[in-house]
Amino acid sequence: MGGFGVYDAIMRNPHLFAAAVPVCGGGDISLAPTIAHLPIWIFHGANDPTVSPAYSVDMLNALTKAGAHPGMTFYPGVGHLSWLGAYADPVMIDWLFRQHK
Repeated sequence: MGGFGVYDAIMRNPHLFAAAVPVCGGGDISLAPTIAHLPIWIFHGANDPTVSPAYSVDMLNALTKAGAHPGMTFYPGVGHLSWLGAYADPVMIDWLFRQHK
């Protein structure tokens, strides 16, 4: 439940983290305003049969509506293993470690 766990953790503790990188997940869209201040980069495989990409799109839309500017990377032709690309992306890693509280 990686991506779902990321959203759960940041929604429960919105001021604990400097940034978040949810992969293949979703959260309670009604709580998006509580994390709108947090830098977030969402990743999902466009062909994920395990976790519908709609969960990521819903969170992207809810965060944007709440005033956030989340990043979003959809991997075309990728199923549920999108974390392989996300965690191997040097641009994302550099972005993540530039965030601070």
